[in-house]
Amino acid sequence: MDAAVESRGGASGSACRRHPDRAAVDLCIECNADLCLVCSRTLAGDSLCPEHYAARYRKRRRLGWLAGVAAVVVAALGSWAAIRSLRAEKAEAERYGEQRAAIEQLRAALQKDVCNRQNARDLASLLDDTGHPGEAAYALDATVGSCPPDLETTREALRLHRVAGNRARAGELAEHVVTNHPTDAEGYATRGLIRLENGDERGLSDLRQAVALDPGNIDAAKGLAGRIESSDPCGAANVLDDLTGFRSTDDETALRARSRRLRDTGKCRRERIEGGTAVVPFDRRNDVLIVNVVIGGEPARLLLDTGASMVALTAEFAERAGLDWRENETFWVGTAGGVTRARRIRLESVALGGARVEGVQGAVVPAMSRDDGVDGLLGNTFLSHFEVSVDAAARRVRLSKKSE
Repeated sequence: MDAAVESRGGASGSACRRHPDRAAVDLCIECNADLCLVCSRTLAGDSLCPEHYAARYRKRRRLGWLAGVAAVVVAALGSWAAIRSLRAEKAEAERYGEQRAAIEQLRAALQKDVCNRQNARDLASLLDDTGHPGEAAYALDATVGSCPPDLETTREALRLHRVAGNRARAGELAEHVVTNHPTDAEGYATRGLIRLENGDERGLSDLRQAVALDPGNIDAAKGLAGRIESSDPCGAANVLDDLTGFRSTDDETALRARSRRLRDTGKCRRERIEGGTAVVPFDRRNDVLIVNVVIGGEPARLLLDTGASMVALTAEFAERAGLDWRENETFWVGTAGGVTRARRIRLESVALGGARVEGVQGAVVPAMSRDDGVDGLLGNTFLSHFEVSVDAAARRVRLSKKSE
Protein backbone atom coordinates (compact mmCIF):
# COMPACT_ATOMS: atom_id res chain seq x y z
CA MET A 1 0.00 0.00 0.00
CA ASP A 2 2.86 2.35 0.75
CA ALA A 3 4.35 1.76 -2.71
CA ALA A 4 1.01 2.45 -4.36
CA VAL A 5 0.58 5.65 -2.47
CA GLU A 6 4.09 6.82 -3.27
CA SER A 7 3.73 6.12 -6.99
CA ARG A 8 0.31 7.79 -7.34
CA GLY A 9 0.72 10.89 -5.21
CA GLY A 10 3.46 13.35 -4.49
CA ALA A 11 2.59 15.78 -1.75
CA SER A 12 -0.63 13.85 -1.19
CA GLY A 13 1.30 10.67 -0.72
CA SER A 14 3.54 12.33 1.83
CA ALA A 15 0.50 13.53 3.74
CA CYS A 16 -0.89 10.03 3.74
CA ARG A 17 2.35 8.48 4.90
CA ARG A 18 2.32 10.82 7.85
CA HIS A 19 -1.24 9.91 8.80
CA PRO A 20 -1.60 7.01 11.18
CA ASP A 21 -4.44 5.47 9.17
CA ARG A 22 -3.37 4.99 5.56
CA ALA A 23 -5.95 2.34 4.77
CA ALA A 24 -7.91 4.25 2.11
CA VAL A 25 -6.87 6.38 -0.84
CA ASP A 26 -9.05 8.81 -2.82
CA LEU A 27 -8.42 11.15 -5.75
CA CYS A 28 -8.30 14.89 -5.03
CA ILE A 29 -10.66 16.41 -7.57
CA GLU A 30 -8.84 19.74 -7.78
CA CYS A 31 -5.21 18.56 -8.12
CA ASN A 32 -5.77 15.08 -9.60
CA ALA A 33 -3.72 13.53 -6.85
CA ASP A 34 -4.25 10.61 -4.53
CA LEU A 35 -4.78 11.25 -0.86
CA CYS A 36 -5.96 9.33 2.09
CA LEU A 37 -9.71 9.58 2.64
CA VAL A 38 -9.09 10.31 6.28
CA CYS A 39 -6.80 13.19 5.22
CA SER A 40 -9.32 14.60 2.73
CA ARG A 41 -12.23 16.71 3.81
CA THR A 42 -15.63 16.24 2.25
CA LEU A 43 -17.65 19.36 1.40
CA ALA A 44 -20.88 19.11 -0.59
CA GLY A 45 -19.81 15.81 -2.09
CA ASP A 46 -16.26 16.88 -3.05
CA SER A 47 -13.07 15.38 -1.68
CA LEU A 48 -10.45 18.11 -1.44
CA CYS A 49 -6.82 18.15 -0.45
CA PRO A 50 -5.90 20.74 2.20
CA GLU A 51 -4.55 23.44 -0.11
CA HIS A 52 -7.78 23.51 -2.17
CA TYR A 53 -10.11 22.85 0.72
CA ALA A 54 -9.46 26.13 2.52
CA ALA A 55 -10.44 28.53 -0.33
CA ARG A 56 -13.48 26.51 -1.40
CA TYR A 57 -14.65 26.15 2.17
CA ARG A 58 -14.33 29.86 2.94
CA LYS A 59 -16.35 30.77 -0.16
CA ARG A 60 -19.12 28.30 0.53
CA ARG A 61 -19.19 29.14 4.19
CA ARG A 62 -19.59 32.84 3.33
CA LEU A 63 -22.44 32.04 0.96
CA GLY A 64 -24.06 29.88 3.58
CA TRP A 65 -23.76 32.66 6.16
CA LEU A 66 -25.31 35.18 3.78
CA ALA A 67 -28.15 32.81 3.01
CA GLY A 68 -28.79 32.41 6.71
CA VAL A 69 -28.77 36.15 7.29
CA ALA A 70 -31.14 36.64 4.35
CA ALA A 71 -33.53 34.07 5.77
CA VAL A 72 -33.51 35.84 9.13
CA VAL A 73 -34.12 39.22 7.46
CA VAL A 74 -36.98 37.85 5.36
CA ALA A 75 -38.56 36.33 8.44
CA ALA A 76 -38.15 39.58 10.36
CA LEU A 77 -39.62 41.62 7.53
CA GLY A 78 -42.55 39.25 7.30
CA SER A 79 -43.21 39.61 11.02
CA TRP A 80 -42.83 43.40 10.84
CA ALA A 81 -45.21 43.60 7.86
CA ALA A 82 -47.78 41.49 9.66
CA ILE A 83 -47.52 43.64 12.79
CA ARG A 84 -47.74 46.79 10.72
CA SER A 85 -50.80 45.49 8.88
CA LEU A 86 -52.52 44.69 12.15
CA ARG A 87 -51.66 48.12 13.51
CA ALA A 88 -52.93 49.77 10.31
CA GLU A 89 -56.21 47.88 10.54
CA LYS A 90 -56.57 48.86 14.18
CA ALA A 91 -55.72 52.51 13.40
CA GLU A 92 -58.21 52.58 10.52
CA ALA A 93 -60.91 51.13 12.73
CA GLU A 94 -60.20 53.79 15.34
CA ARG A 95 -59.85 56.45 12.63
CA TYR A 96 -63.36 56.08 11.26
CA GLY A 97 -65.08 54.63 14.29
CA GLU A 98 -68.61 53.39 13.71
CA GLN A 99 -68.61 54.81 10.17
CA ARG A 100 -65.86 52.50 8.93
CA ALA A 101 -68.17 49.92 7.31
CA ALA A 102 -70.25 52.58 5.56
CA ILE A 103 -67.11 54.35 4.31
CA GLU A 104 -65.62 51.12 2.92
CA GLN A 105 -68.92 50.26 1.25
CA LEU A 106 -69.14 53.67 -0.44
CA ARG A 107 -65.52 53.48 -1.56
CA ALA A 108 -66.17 50.10 -3.16
CA ALA A 109 -69.28 51.45 -4.89
CA LEU A 110 -67.35 54.43 -6.30
CA GLN A 111 -64.68 52.14 -7.71
CA LYS A 112 -67.43 50.57 -9.82
CA ASP A 113 -69.12 53.85 -10.77
CA VAL A 114 -67.01 56.96 -10.19
CA CYS A 115 -69.71 59.25 -11.64
CA ASN A 116 -72.30 58.35 -9.02
CA ARG A 117 -72.27 61.83 -7.50
CA GLN A 118 -74.62 60.95 -4.66
CA ASN A 119 -72.27 58.20 -3.46
CA ALA A 120 -69.31 60.57 -3.81
CA ARG A 121 -71.01 63.28 -1.75
CA ASP A 122 -72.19 60.76 0.86
CA LEU A 123 -68.64 59.43 1.23
CA ALA A 124 -67.24 62.94 1.52
CA SER A 125 -69.84 63.80 4.14
CA LEU A 126 -68.93 60.76 6.27
CA LEU A 127 -65.22 61.48 6.01
CA ASP A 128 -65.77 65.11 6.90
CA ASP A 129 -67.96 64.14 9.87
CA THR A 130 -65.21 61.86 11.19
CA GLY A 131 -62.72 64.72 11.09
CA HIS A 132 -60.96 64.09 7.77
CA PRO A 133 -61.83 66.98 5.43
CA GLY A 134 -58.71 66.37 3.33
CA GLU A 135 -59.72 62.78 2.59
CA ALA A 136 -63.27 63.97 1.96
CA ALA A 137 -62.04 66.52 -0.58
CA TYR A 138 -59.92 64.02 -2.48
CA ALA A 139 -62.79 61.53 -2.43
CA LEU A 140 -64.72 64.02 -4.58
CA ASP A 141 -61.80 64.84 -6.87
CA ALA A 142 -62.11 61.66 -8.94
CA THR A 143 -65.77 62.40 -9.62
CA VAL A 144 -65.12 66.05 -10.43
CA GLY A 145 -62.22 65.22 -12.72
CA SER A 146 -63.74 62.25 -14.54
CA CYS A 147 -67.39 63.18 -14.96
CA PRO A 148 -69.42 65.98 -16.63
CA PRO A 149 -69.40 69.29 -14.72
CA ASP A 150 -71.69 69.33 -11.69
CA LEU A 151 -71.89 72.52 -9.65
CA GLU A 152 -73.00 70.98 -6.36
CA THR A 153 -70.24 68.36 -6.29
CA THR A 154 -67.55 70.81 -7.38
CA ARG A 155 -68.65 73.38 -4.81
CA GLU A 156 -68.44 70.79 -2.04
CA ALA A 157 -64.98 69.67 -3.15
CA LEU A 158 -63.93 73.32 -3.26
CA ARG A 159 -65.21 73.95 0.26
CA LEU A 160 -63.50 70.85 1.68
CA HIS A 161 -60.16 71.67 0.06
CA ARG A 162 -60.33 75.14 1.60
CA VAL A 163 -61.14 73.69 5.03
CA ALA A 164 -58.25 71.23 4.69
CA GLY A 165 -55.87 74.03 3.68
CA ASN A 166 -55.24 72.70 0.17
CA ARG A 167 -55.03 76.18 -1.37
CA ALA A 168 -53.61 75.15 -4.74
CA ARG A 169 -56.28 72.54 -5.37
CA ALA A 170 -59.01 74.90 -4.13
CA GLY A 171 -57.76 77.47 -6.64
CA GLU A 172 -57.96 74.92 -9.47
CA LEU A 173 -61.51 74.01 -8.53
CA ALA A 174 -62.52 77.68 -8.26
CA GLU A 175 -61.21 78.16 -11.80
CA HIS A 176 -63.23 75.11 -12.83
CA VAL A 177 -66.39 76.59 -11.29
CA VAL A 178 -65.90 80.02 -12.85
CA THR A 179 -65.26 78.48 -16.29
CA ASN A 180 -68.23 76.14 -16.27
CA HIS A 181 -70.64 78.19 -14.14
CA PRO A 182 -69.88 81.88 -14.79
CA THR A 183 -72.80 83.15 -12.67
CA ASP A 184 -71.80 81.26 -9.51
CA ALA A 185 -70.76 83.72 -6.83
CA GLU A 186 -68.99 81.09 -4.72
CA GLY A 187 -66.50 80.33 -7.47
CA TYR A 188 -65.54 83.99 -7.85
CA ALA A 189 -65.42 84.50 -4.08
CA THR A 190 -63.05 81.60 -3.54
CA ARG A 191 -60.84 82.42 -6.50
CA GLY A 192 -60.69 86.04 -5.36
CA LEU A 193 -59.69 85.20 -1.81
CA ILE A 194 -57.04 82.73 -2.96
CA ARG A 195 -55.63 85.21 -5.47
CA LEU A 196 -55.38 87.92 -2.83
CA GLU A 197 -53.67 85.52 -0.44
CA ASN A 198 -51.12 84.89 -3.19
CA GLY A 199 -50.62 88.62 -3.80
CA ASP A 200 -52.63 88.67 -7.05
CA GLU A 201 -54.67 91.90 -7.17
CA ARG A 202 -57.06 90.38 -9.70
CA GLY A 203 -58.69 88.84 -6.66
CA LEU A 204 -60.32 92.19 -5.88
CA SER A 205 -62.19 92.10 -9.19
CA ASP A 206 -63.29 88.53 -8.40
CA LEU A 207 -64.71 89.64 -5.03
CA ARG A 208 -66.60 92.48 -6.69
CA GLN A 209 -68.00 90.01 -9.19
CA ALA A 210 -69.08 87.66 -6.40
CA VAL A 211 -70.82 90.46 -4.50
CA ALA A 212 -72.52 91.65 -7.68
CA LEU A 213 -73.89 88.14 -8.27
CA ASP A 214 -74.77 87.56 -4.62
CA PRO A 215 -74.51 90.47 -2.16
CA GLY A 216 -75.29 87.95 0.57
CA ASN A 217 -72.11 85.94 -0.04
CA ILE A 218 -70.52 86.29 3.37
CA ASP A 219 -66.92 85.46 2.41
CA ALA A 220 -66.94 87.77 -0.61
CA ALA A 221 -68.64 90.69 1.17
CA LYS A 222 -66.41 90.57 4.24
CA GLY A 223 -63.31 90.07 2.12
CA LEU A 224 -64.17 92.97 -0.17
CA ALA A 225 -65.14 95.32 2.66
CA GLY A 226 -61.93 94.54 4.53
CA ARG A 227 -59.88 95.15 1.41
CA ILE A 228 -61.35 98.55 0.50
CA GLU A 229 -62.36 100.05 3.84
CA SER A 230 -59.21 102.15 4.19
CA SER A 231 -59.42 103.62 0.67
CA ASP A 232 -63.21 103.66 0.24
CA PRO A 233 -64.99 103.55 3.61
CA CYS A 234 -68.34 104.45 2.05
CA GLY A 235 -68.04 101.66 -0.49
CA ALA A 236 -67.13 99.20 2.25
CA ALA A 237 -70.12 100.35 4.30
CA ASN A 238 -72.40 99.80 1.31
CA VAL A 239 -71.07 96.26 0.88
CA LEU A 240 -71.72 95.47 4.55
CA ASP A 241 -75.20 97.02 4.41
CA ASP A 242 -76.05 94.90 1.38
CA LEU A 243 -74.76 91.80 3.15
CA THR A 244 -76.87 92.31 6.26
CA GLY A 245 -79.82 93.21 4.06
CA PHE A 246 -79.57 89.93 2.19
CA ARG A 247 -78.57 87.48 4.86
CA SER A 248 -78.66 87.01 8.60
CA THR A 249 -75.25 86.34 10.10
CA ASP A 250 -74.03 85.47 13.58
CA ASP A 251 -72.16 88.79 13.75
CA GLU A 252 -74.88 90.93 12.16
CA THR A 253 -74.93 93.43 15.03
CA ALA A 254 -71.15 93.85 14.81
CA LEU A 255 -71.35 94.29 11.01
CA ARG A 256 -73.98 97.01 11.34
CA ALA A 257 -71.88 98.79 13.95
CA ARG A 258 -68.85 98.52 11.68
CA SER A 259 -70.85 100.00 8.79
CA ARG A 260 -71.87 102.97 10.96
CA ARG A 261 -68.24 103.58 11.95
CA LEU A 262 -67.16 103.48 8.31
CA ARG A 263 -69.91 105.92 7.34
CA ASP A 264 -68.85 108.26 10.12
CA THR A 265 -65.22 107.97 9.00
CA GLY A 266 -66.01 108.68 5.37
CA LYS A 267 -68.79 111.18 6.14
CA CYS A 268 -70.93 109.06 3.86
CA ARG A 269 -74.43 109.86 2.81
CA ARG A 270 -76.87 107.07 3.41
CA GLU A 271 -80.52 106.08 3.02
CA ARG A 272 -83.30 108.15 4.44
CA ILE A 273 -87.11 108.06 4.48
CA GLU A 274 -89.15 111.19 4.78
CA GLY A 275 -91.45 110.80 7.77
CA GLY A 276 -89.99 107.35 8.56
CA THR A 277 -92.23 105.52 6.07
CA ALA A 278 -92.76 105.71 2.32
CA VAL A 279 -95.90 104.34 0.66
CA VAL A 280 -95.88 104.30 -3.13
CA PRO A 281 -98.29 102.88 -5.73
CA PHE A 282 -97.35 100.24 -8.27
CA ASP A 283 -98.69 99.03 -11.57
CA ARG A 284 -99.24 95.32 -12.06
CA ARG A 285 -98.32 93.67 -15.32
CA ASN A 286 -99.06 89.96 -15.26
CA ASP A 287 -97.17 88.87 -12.12
CA VAL A 288 -94.68 91.74 -11.90
CA LEU A 289 -94.84 95.07 -10.08
CA ILE A 290 -93.73 98.26 -11.80
CA VAL A 291 -92.84 101.37 -9.77
CA ASN A 292 -91.81 104.89 -10.66
CA VAL A 293 -88.29 105.67 -9.49
CA VAL A 294 -85.99 108.66 -9.80
CA ILE A 295 -82.33 107.89 -10.54
CA GLY A 296 -79.97 110.81 -10.30
CA GLY A 297 -82.82 113.17 -11.12
CA GLU A 298 -84.05 111.13 -14.12
CA PRO A 299 -87.43 109.36 -13.84
CA ALA A 300 -87.48 105.65 -14.61
CA ARG A 301 -89.98 102.80 -14.58
CA LEU A 302 -88.48 99.75 -12.94
CA LEU A 303 -89.69 96.26 -12.10
CA LEU A 304 -89.67 95.83 -8.32
CA ASP A 305 -87.73 92.61 -7.92
CA THR A 306 -86.74 91.49 -4.42
CA GLY A 307 -84.91 88.56 -6.02
CA ALA A 308 -82.57 90.76 -8.06
CA SER A 309 -79.21 91.41 -6.44
CA MET A 310 -78.89 95.00 -7.62
CA VAL A 311 -80.42 97.86 -9.53
CA ALA A 312 -80.07 96.94 -13.21
CA LEU A 313 -80.69 99.43 -16.02
CA THR A 314 -81.09 99.25 -19.77
CA ALA A 315 -78.48 100.88 -21.99
CA GLU A 316 -81.21 103.16 -23.39
CA PHE A 317 -81.97 104.57 -19.95
CA ALA A 318 -78.28 104.95 -19.10
CA GLU A 319 -77.82 107.05 -22.24
CA ARG A 320 -80.93 109.12 -21.55
CA ALA A 321 -79.81 109.79 -17.98
CA GLY A 322 -76.29 110.75 -19.12
CA LEU A 323 -74.60 108.01 -17.10
CA ASP A 324 -70.93 107.30 -17.75
CA TRP A 325 -70.83 103.53 -18.05
CA ARG A 326 -69.38 102.26 -21.33
CA GLU A 327 -65.77 101.97 -20.12
CA ASN A 328 -66.63 100.58 -16.70
CA GLU A 329 -65.68 97.12 -15.45
CA THR A 330 -67.65 94.24 -16.96
CA PHE A 331 -69.05 91.28 -15.06
CA TRP A 332 -71.51 88.44 -15.52
CA VAL A 333 -75.17 88.69 -14.54
CA GLY A 334 -78.00 86.20 -14.76
CA THR A 335 -81.19 87.35 -16.47
CA ALA A 336 -84.43 85.69 -17.54
CA GLY A 337 -82.83 85.19 -20.95
CA GLY A 338 -79.66 83.60 -19.56
CA VAL A 339 -76.17 84.74 -18.62
CA THR A 340 -74.91 87.99 -20.11
CA ARG A 341 -72.34 90.72 -19.60
CA ALA A 342 -73.04 93.95 -17.74
CA ARG A 343 -71.15 97.13 -16.86
CA ARG A 344 -70.73 98.10 -13.24
CA ILE A 345 -71.92 101.57 -12.23
CA ARG A 346 -72.30 103.62 -9.05
CA LEU A 347 -75.56 105.57 -9.07
CA GLU A 348 -75.52 108.94 -7.34
CA SER A 349 -78.98 108.39 -5.90
CA VAL A 350 -82.08 106.22 -6.24
CA ALA A 351 -85.43 107.39 -4.84
CA LEU A 352 -88.74 105.57 -4.56
CA GLY A 353 -91.29 107.99 -3.19
CA GLY A 354 -89.90 109.38 0.05
CA ALA A 355 -87.29 106.62 0.35
CA ARG A 356 -83.88 107.55 -0.98
CA VAL A 357 -80.47 105.88 -1.07
CA GLU A 358 -77.29 107.56 -2.28
CA GLY A 359 -74.25 105.83 -3.73
CA VAL A 360 -76.12 102.74 -4.97
CA GLN A 361 -74.25 99.97 -6.73
CA GLY A 362 -75.91 99.15 -10.03
CA ALA A 363 -75.38 97.67 -13.46
CA VAL A 364 -76.08 98.62 -17.04
CA VAL A 365 -77.14 95.52 -18.97
CA PRO A 366 -77.01 96.09 -22.74
CA ALA A 367 -78.92 92.86 -23.37
CA MET A 368 -81.95 94.25 -21.51
CA SER A 369 -84.44 95.94 -23.81
CA ARG A 370 -86.97 98.73 -23.19
CA ASP A 371 -89.41 97.30 -25.70
CA ASP A 372 -91.88 96.68 -22.86
CA GLY A 373 -91.58 100.26 -21.61
CA VAL A 374 -89.54 99.29 -18.54
CA ASP A 375 -86.11 100.80 -17.83
CA GLY A 376 -84.73 97.98 -15.69
CA LEU A 377 -85.00 96.30 -12.31
CA LEU A 378 -85.15 97.79 -8.81
CA GLY A 379 -83.09 95.24 -6.88
CA ASN A 380 -81.61 94.75 -3.47
CA THR A 381 -78.77 97.25 -3.56
CA PHE A 382 -81.67 99.67 -3.00
CA LEU A 383 -84.39 97.54 -1.39
CA SER A 384 -82.13 95.91 1.23
CA HIS A 385 -81.82 99.27 3.02
CA PHE A 386 -85.49 99.14 4.01
CA GLU A 387 -88.20 96.91 5.34
CA VAL A 388 -90.40 96.27 2.30
CA SER A 389 -93.99 95.02 2.29
CA VAL A 390 -96.51 94.80 -0.52
CA ASP A 391 -100.26 95.42 -0.16
CA ALA A 392 -101.56 93.66 -3.25
CA ALA A 393 -105.16 94.65 -2.72
CA ALA A 394 -104.38 98.36 -2.38
CA ARG A 395 -101.57 98.16 -4.95
CA ARG A 396 -99.16 99.86 -2.62
CA VAL A 397 -95.56 99.22 -1.62
CA ARG A 398 -94.58 100.22 1.89
CA LEU A 399 -90.96 100.97 2.81
CA SER A 400 -89.89 101.65 6.38
CA LYS A 401 -86.63 102.11 8.21
CA LYS A 402 -84.73 98.86 8.73
CA SER A 403 -84.44 97.92 12.38
CA GLU A 404 -80.88 97.80 13.69
